[in-house]
Amino acid sequence: MGVVEVTKWSVFSGSADEWDHQLGSLPQATVYQAHGWGEHRREFGWMPLRLIAHSDARPVAMAQANVRSYAGITGVAWIPGGPVGDLSVCGDSLRHTISEAVGLRRMVLRINPDRPFTTVDAETLRAASWTKSSRTLLSGSTMHYRLDASPDERLALLSRNWRHNLRRGEKRGLNVDHWQAPVAAEIAGVYDAMHEYKRLDRLSDDTTTEWVSSIIRSYGDNCIVVRCLDTDGQLLAVRGALIFGNRAWDTFAAATPAGRKNYASYVAFWKLTELCAARGVMLYDMGGIDPIANRGVYDFKQGTGAEAVTLLGEWEHSRPRLLGSLVARRIARRR
Repeated sequence: MGVVEVTKWSVFSGSADEWDHQLGSLPQATVYQAHGWGEHRREFGWMPLRLIAHSDARPVAMAQANVRSYAGITGVAWIPGGPVGDLSVCGDSLRHTISEAVGLRRMVLRINPDRPFTTVDAETLRAASWTKSSRTLLSGSTMHYRLDASPDERLALLSRNWRHNLRRGEKRGLNVDHWQAPVAAEIAGVYDAMHEYKRLDRLSDDTTTEWVSSIIRSYGDNCIVVRCLDTDGQLLAVRGALIFGNRAWDTFAAATPAGRKNYASYVAFWKLTELCAARGVMLYDMGGIDPIANRGVYDFKQGTGAEAVTLLGEWEHSRPRLLGSLVARRIARRR
């Protein structure tokens, strides 16, 4: 299958609103390609590089790359949730534009289009000289939870155990509300309590106060957080999502040991999806799943009636080719 690049890519120089508006006009637009995610990653040492391809004055593809250079010699560009739009134009022109903008010839580029796997899309990427990543950052699978159904219809889709636990939580007298001004340190504290209970080391920065604060600040009203308190006002659980268009992505999910005993995660999730539905969200992406390594989380998500989806996954291109192998080994050591 051949790839025809209908136009060359260029670096986007418009405003945040202009980027998000044009991004939202494309199919498979994702929150990780929204302007806010690039600004969030900037706070942690990555440079957001936004690129756009036009045809007849309309955008046909967009890509927000998180870029980092090492010693001014080698660069890494990571495009989470993208490119968005027509994958047939995401070949040499896109890679050349990134390399020229960064000013480096030695580059590892990795993409992760957030869309269900199809043979056509896979063949399109291979024809554009992308290679399936041998070592990945993400699971490659997710669950899609439909919010375009009524609450009664969604209740009917719950597993017996999930519905039973939801009712148990509702009978505990818990206070579950939309946290209008979420406090990052308190959210991080719930994660710390959960990790201690599960005897887990923090594997990444995405549960720290700094990380949580950055997300809340970068997304503003499009970051919805629900908190669950006991009758004494103690924080038991948090659940949060990022909204872009008519989709939402699971972002915060943690409960203390006391929260687990009171089924706080169930009532928090249910409240959050109600708030998202009220905002016009039709599809809720529940995030990565791993039924072997993380069975408990998988069972929770599956119990909602969500649909498991295999994604197109991570693809890469490196120059020189050996550079990609070195990055893959580093990723493997992080897991």
